[in-house]
Amino acid sequence: INGSNLTNIGNQAFAYNEMEELVLNNSSNNLSFGQNIFSSLNTVNINVLNIPDSSFSNLGITKVVLGSNVRKIGNSAFSMNRITSLSFLPGVTQIEDSAFKYNNLSGNIIIPNTVNVIACNAFDYNNDVQVLYENSSLTCTN
Repeated sequence: INGSNLTNIGNQAFAYNEMEELVLNNSSNNLSFGQNIFSSLNTVNINVLNIPDSSFSNLGITKVVLGSNVRKIGNSAFSMNRITSLSFLPGVTQIEDSAFKYNNLSGNIIIPNTVNVIACNAFDYNNDVQVLYENSSLTCTN
């Protein structure tokens, strides 16, 4: 899905489809997401300004790529999936509560130096994950 004119993805827009991958590129700050947009999804490649709360939770996602336009990742945006691969491009500034909680992430997660707010529980309940900050003065918030 590509286009700055897109303003809303409605309730159950892609529900009950066998989608494997979503590529979403939108520079609009006004993009909103309905409820239960997807039933399942494997890969998310997203490049929107704000990822709303719970927008991609509990879908079975295994891979997430966040583009350089992403600024805010909302509460529980990608929680309760099976994510094993996560990529950030510089640009993200805010990672909210439980954003990636209950996934299968392991190893080091490098938080770009553009991030200035990150919740302490953003990566809770993953497989032995270590969150490392490029910005050495960044500390998580409760």
